[in-house]
Amino acid sequence: MGLAEQIQAAGDTTTRTFASVIFRRIASKSVKPDGGNTIDLFMSLGNDHAIAIRQKLLETLGSEADKNVRNKISYAVAEVARQYTENSSNWPELLSALFQLSQASEAEKRETAFRVFATTPAIIEQQHAGVIVEAFQKGFNDDAVLVRLAAMEAFAAFFRTLGKKEFSKYYDLLPSVLNILPPIKDSQDSDHLRQALIALMELAETAPKMFKPLFKPRAVQHIRYSGKRIGRCLQAERPRAYDDICRLRTIHVPKGLFLHE
Repeated sequence: MGLAEQIQAAGDTTTRTFASVIFRRIASKSVKPDGGNTIDLFMSLGNDHAIAIRQKLLETLGSEADKNVRNKISYAVAEVARQYTENSSNWPELLSALFQLSQASEAEKRETAFRVFATTPAIIEQQHAGVIVEAFQKGFNDDAVLVRLAAMEAFAAFFRTLGKKEFSKYYDLLPSVLNILPPIKDSQDSDHLRQALIALMELAETAPKMFKPLFKPRAVQHIRYSGKRIGRCLQAERPRAYDDICRLRTIHVPKGLFLHE
């Protein structure tokens, strides 16, 4: 509880950051209570104690003004969420808090919500498809590019947790995903371009059938090949990366969907 209180109430960002990092490391340690099976430390806490800590973490995640500190808190939240998910346990307040954060007035807080989703996508898997679609749709259409990218990465991570029979529920979101790319290409921001292409490649590898209604045959393979080539170019800081992304214009998509017409 002491670390959670420091995360929430310490007067300087250094202390709050350090407390968040230490909390995550300690919470993820393995213990063997009373000679039983090995479990993560946080799961060994008493219920009342765990509830109090979880509440402080979520309150602080929503109220923290410093982006770096909030990122560290989000890692701590994601670690606790992972433990609950892997142990088939429930953290009932988590999703509500994250969905609320994804609609915050500050873009950086909206980004944080999707970062947590990307780290522990299984926490939203059991939600009604309509709720998930609405949350991602808002993220893909967000005014801030960092939020759109975070939503894109979370969507790719989410797909990796799904069974193939569930894929089709989310196919209608692909146009919104693809429309994220042209403004990034035009801005020539290599970091954003890399993030977007990696997420797109992951989607193409996980659910290639999702792309079939929109692309000509072999287009998905072309995306994957071009994306990997672009990634290598960007790592080498070669301007040709932007030429390669322009080559994606050879892929056929409906007008106004993926490329500026």
